[in-house]
Amino acid sequence: MDLPQTKSANTLLTDKDHIILTIRKNGTVFVDTYPVTDMENLEAQIKAVATDQKRQVFLQADKDVPYGTVVTVIGHIRAAGIDKLGMVAEQPQTPQPPAAASSASAPASARGGRANP
Repeated sequence: MDLPQTKSANTLLTDKDHIILTIRKNGTVFVDTYPVTDMENLEAQIKAVATDQKRQVFLQADKDVPYGTVVTVIGHIRAAGIDKLGMVAEQPQTPQPPAAASSASAPASARGGRANP
């Protein structure tokens, strides 16, 4: 998934504290790892895993998903009774200096899992 980037991205809490709604580039929607086969059932799925269990909801969408699709999913989230919605994004990659980049690409040793200098 190619998430949008923002400098203010934070790390998510543990899995049991939240659920993530995902919209893939092709428009497929998931509630955590479960695909949504019918958008009319999305509200019921959200209620079952978020509202009833008092879990926080986050939405992640591929950066190429049409805005209208994202707004439609947000509408279903709101209709399910979710007032607070977090958005998932990535922090932009900062270019590494050449020395750091070459050591980062070195193969990891088989036993220690650390890169050889």
